[in-house]
Amino acid sequence: MSLDFEYELPSGQAVLVEAEVTEGMKGMAQTTEFAGEPEEDPEIELLSLTVDGVDVDLYGLWFRKPFATDMVNVLDDMKDRAWEKYND
Repeated sequence: MSLDFEYELPSGQAVLVEAEVTEGMKGMAQTTEFAGEPEEDPEIELLSLTVDGVDVDLYGLWFRKPFATDMVNVLDDMKDRAWEKYND
């Protein structure tokens, strides 16, 4: 499923994100007649990132969320946001 949403960078700049989300598959338990299947994670692909109509590459951009000690990769955060939007 393709979806579009706006993501705000820590600087306040708005990025229009186009993403493709493929839902994973729930695992199936093993039985005496069936070997079972492992759970598959969803796949999220960021198709395009644009700022004011211009394609941008945000690879390598990291930030720290308020009151957090770990750094967060912007692209990973966008994928998390895409998953949230997909589930809404």
